[in-house]
Amino acid sequence: NKKNKKIGKTKKVDTTHYSPKKAAIWGAAFPGLGQIYNKRYWKLPIVYGILGTVIYFVAANGKSLREFNGYIRNVYDSIPNPAPYTNISLAQIESFRNTYRRNVQIASFGTLFAWGLSIVDAVVDAHLRSFDISDKLTFKVKPQLNYSNFSYYAGIGVHLKIK
Repeated sequence: NKKNKKIGKTKKVDTTHYSPKKAAIWGAAFPGLGQIYNKRYWKLPIVYGILGTVIYFVAANGKSLREFNGYIRNVYDSIPNPAPYTNISLAQIESFRNTYRRNVQIASFGTLFAWGLSIVDAVVDAHLRSFDISDKLTFKVKPQLNYSNFSYYAGIGVHLKIK
């Protein structure tokens, strides 16, 4: 009887070996190449979105930093600054400049951190690519009540079952 038979879908298993070292080298050469090497194309918008955001902050704050450096030069050269900054002191201009400098430094660190995180993601993905995630494995975490030395205590039970 056809209705009683289970039709099992067979998953196509990727048996290609992915080298974590190669994924790290590719990812370090250019952001996102490690994800391309691992064929995880869906991660590219995430990598480029994060990197694009922090690079935008580097550029925007860098532009303001250069602008305020120019205002400081104007004060030393006795040249009047543009309209919103005509009546503010040198200390205030330096304070603005220092804020933008700090923002550039933080965003630059964020860029390096995001790039490094994409490399780590590529390496971990290459390592775990051959990990078995079939239905033959089950992993259950559930609360338990245990009894020891004439007292009860709560705990967490972890059960790993291989079918």
